[in-house]
Amino acid sequence: LRDMTEQKRAELALKTLAAKDALTGLANRRSFDQAIEMEWARAERSGRPLALLFADVDHFKLFNDNHGHRAGSLTLREVAEVIVMSAREADFVARYGGDEFVLMLPETTSKRALQMAERVPACIAEYRFTGGVGAEIHLTASFGVASYPEHASEAEKLIELADAAMYEAKQRNKNNVRLAVS
Repeated sequence: LRDMTEQKRAELALKTLAAKDALTGLANRRSFDQAIEMEWARAERSGRPLALLFADVDHFKLFNDNHGHRAGSLTLREVAEVIVMSAREADFVARYGGDEFVLMLPETTSKRALQMAERVPACIAEYRFTGGVGAEIHLTASFGVASYPEHASEAEKLIELADAAMYEAKQRNKNNVRLAVS
């Protein structure tokens, strides 16, 4: 019986490792891919909206070059915490890769998602990151927003449009939000 309990604990630990980003503790890309498929199906069945926010930390490569990768990693953890604190309980927050994050907002229109997308970068800009070295580091982030059914009729297209809107925000002076164009 004890061996079975230990095996179940080990299986649970492996599942957790497979679903979480090791650096930030957020859901990882694999978990996001699974979650968006489930939320997409739910949104289609219910006819309710689903919004997606893509975020990218501005000038993060320069930050790593100036402060080192250890400070960069610790700062990404802090960014993740700020994003989670800014999100609602029902929202799904994941590290998409590198310094990119994604927020999936069930039952949220693009208008409401835009309001949130404007609030989160403001929280990031106001926060003083330490980089694990006690520094006072100022960061900003650029956000892209897309929603179902307004912008996309497929989950992959929703991801693509939110990502493209985020890149447009980065090209427009960074530290701002852009709504997808369908």
